[in-house]
Amino acid sequence: MTPVAPAAEPAESATALGLRACERDLDLYLSDAMAVFGTSALGIVHLPRLDASGLARGELRAVASLYQCAQLEKAGLPGFVEALAEKLATGRLVVMMDEGATRLMRYHRGRHERHTAAERRAIYSRLFGGPGFDDPNGAFDGQLLALIQALRPLSGLAPGPAPAHLTTRVAAAGLSLTGGLGGRAAGATRFDAERILAHIQLTIRLLTDADIAGALGGGNPLRLITLHAPHILGEPLDPTPHVRRGVEGAQVLRWLADHLAEVRSGAVPMRTDDPVVNHAWAWEAA
Repeated sequence: MTPVAPAAEPAESATALGLRACERDLDLYLSDAMAVFGTSALGIVHLPRLDASGLARGELRAVASLYQCAQLEKAGLPGFVEALAEKLATGRLVVMMDEGATRLMRYHRGRHERHTAAERRAIYSRLFGGPGFDDPNGAFDGQLLALIQALRPLSGLAPGPAPAHLTTRVAAAGLSLTGGLGGRAAGATRFDAERILAHIQLTIRLLTDADIAGALGGGNPLRLITLHAPHILGEPLDPTPHVRRGVEGAQVLRWLADHLAEVRSGAVPMRTDDPVVNHAWAWEAA
């Protein structure tokens, strides 16, 4: 495949969008799965539950990566590039490009090898609610908000051990969220997350290609989406709040994944200046 050249202007990198953390989530899930199922886990698409007693750390880490992908979907990734390539392929959009057009056409021809927009919606709906799946997890938004709001009061306290009554509230909110996810986090969660993440990374590489970005007026992927969403997607879109909420919310879910045992015990030993408190604040502010 022809290497994709970087844009002249620094673009929103995979690191800036938090995608490296998503890769680590999936590596951790695979490591945990191999600890349970051995090397056979490498070839299993629909993994059984890692822990029959409840949600496992690796499963919730994979959910965190998919939460971030779901928010990037709202930010126009990969949908903006799907629509751009489709319009170019069908002649509904004429843009002066050289190699960039070839790359977009190649991307469009490979669309049947990736999750469709409807398939992605169904995956997100199953975990996070909203339309797309016949049994959506409609309680997720409220449960995540409750966890965020349980963490937020810690930000106003002096650095030190968090009061027990507040950590008990955090544990209760975390337990509710993990209980709502239940067995939804098992199965093909890692497989789906891996494929969707790879698709998003591909669309970022396309939007940071010098020829493609230049033909669209230049700038990083979020600027290009903001500038061209009205005529590519049919409506205005500000991707930045969705990107921020995805990054911060995923960090809260990762923290929860790493403290499942404490959450189940009913109290989470933590400090008021724990980084997760800042992530909760930033999620709410996005």
